[in-house]
Amino acid sequence: MTVFLSEMHLWSLKSILYVEDKDIGVYQYHEKKEPEPQMKVGYLYEKQQLAESRNYPWVLKNKRPEKLRDTLKELEELMQNSQCVLSKWKSKDVCQLLFPSGILVSLSLSGPQLEQVVIDRTLMGKFISNTISDAVL
Repeated sequence: MTVFLSEMHLWSLKSILYVEDKDIGVYQYHEKKEPEPQMKVGYLYEKQQLAESRNYPWVLKNKRPEKLRDTLKELEELMQNSQCVLSKWKSKDVCQLLFPSGILVSLSLSGPQLEQVVIDRTLMGKFISNTISDAVL
């Protein structure tokens, strides 16, 4: 019998993604700390303790200058409203996404966790065409 253990990190704050409490290898960011329920249902508390013991953030920080939670929400909205034209790994820690409007998003990682999300709008409206269909980064 072979067992394959893995982890999946969902870089999302959306509540429409349903991750069960018993899926201990699947991590998702949460909006804010929820009060502990009177009756424990599932393994949510234990899963939170496991994530925090591994230094995985349960709730994203929203302190200046990064404002990680706000920029992640903005990125999710951007990805929902438009298609990514190009995605490229610049290094093992940095991924860049380009959208048709000229918005360039850089995701900085530390292991499986997001460290920083930078949304660059300097190319927006600089081209004759309103939409970008392909690019080279």
